[in-house]
Amino acid sequence: MDSQIETPITPLDQPKKSRTGLIIGIVILVVLCCCCGSVAVFYFWLGDIIVDIFRDVIYQISGVANLLVM
Repeated sequence: MDSQIETPITPLDQPKKSRTGLIIGIVILVVLCCCCGSVAVFYFWLGDIIVDIFRDVIYQISGVANLLVM
């Protein structure tokens, strides 16, 4: 038998993985959800009003354009 004492092999400490990408991804996802949600709420609450305003503006512009052509 060998008279050497066997020492257990310990794995080297692996460097800790960085979670920066995960954190940035979560922050971007939250910001996008807030933006899309606010646009959806704005559209559903004020969509008809905004469509009416744009329709009136287009009619006024087309009326002014018709007057300039004549």
